Amino acid sequence: MTIVDKAVLSPGARAFTLRAGFDKAAAGLILLAFFGKRIKSGLELRRIGVLMLTFSAFGAISTLGLAWLTEFVRPDPKWPAFADSFLAINLLFTCVAEECFFRGLIQEKLHQYFSQQGKLVPVILSALLFGAAHLPGGVQYAMLAVVAGLSYACAYAHTRRIEAAIFVHFAVNSTHFIGFSYPGLGS
Repeated sequence: MTIVDKAVLSPGARAFTLRAGFDKAAAGLILLAFFGKRIKSGLELRRIGVLMLTFSAFGAISTLGLAWLTEFVRPDPKWPAFADSFLAINLLFTCVAEECFFRGLIQEKLHQYFSQQGKLVPVILSALLFGAAHLPGGVQYAMLAVVAGLSYACAYAHTRRIEAAIFVHFAVNSTHFIGFSYPGLGS
């Protein structure tokens, strides 16, 4: 279902279409049910909360800072009429599905396979795969996705909880949507 079609949210930005599809939401929920190691208690949430906030700040600053420096985006604070819908769809359809796949499934399997090498190899490989999945948006977009993916992967590697990766992903995406030209400046 299309929520917004070909909207230009920021001066000079490319047109943006927002869709909510059952297929991606269902895939995310299935992946969450079978592959997402979840937080088990409020105590555990409090214990990893600082890490989630730290990796969120790191992800937003590194990704959006690089995007700004490379003129992919520029600061553009806004709250469009459909912002609530965008944020809900982004969290429930995009962040959950992508993090359950790239962290809960791919990175977790890489972690098991490369257990002798530590956390670095699974973090880097899952971030590179995340970037590759974003290649349809262009090479620059894919490179920025690798940078963002590193923060999501680090959050997962340090907590081994899917909510941490989802939280960081949502924080970066929300900061981009609300605070910068979205989805990116036109070419």
